[in-house]
Amino acid sequence: RAKEDDCRYTPCTVDYQECAEEDGVCRCIVGYYSDLSGRTAECKESKKYSAEVTVTHIGGEELVFTPELSDVESKKFKSTVFLLQDALNELFKTSDLDEKYKGVEVTSIRNG
Repeated sequence: RAKEDDCRYTPCTVDYQECAEEDGVCRCIVGYYSDLSGRTAECKESKKYSAEVTVTHIGGEELVFTPELSDVESKKFKSTVFLLQDALNELFKTSDLDEKYKGVEVTSIRNG
């Protein structure tokens, strides 16, 4: 890779891009996607949807609510969010939305 093509040496020039340090490629920041349909590359804002989902099982395991799941800083919250996001990503990636789906962000967990 030539230095002029590596954003670690030559900054990204497209709005809403950042340099991926691991490979030196400019990528759209979270919440934006790369649109190559025009004459130049653009990062366009993704459509966002809010949803509330009731989850009782993940991978056959029953999900039991405990108070530490309300604490976004707890290890239990973080590990459960990882499992939830992984399960939801798998669900959407194998659906009709595969081409449009970019990801999910779990922001909180509550009882009920």
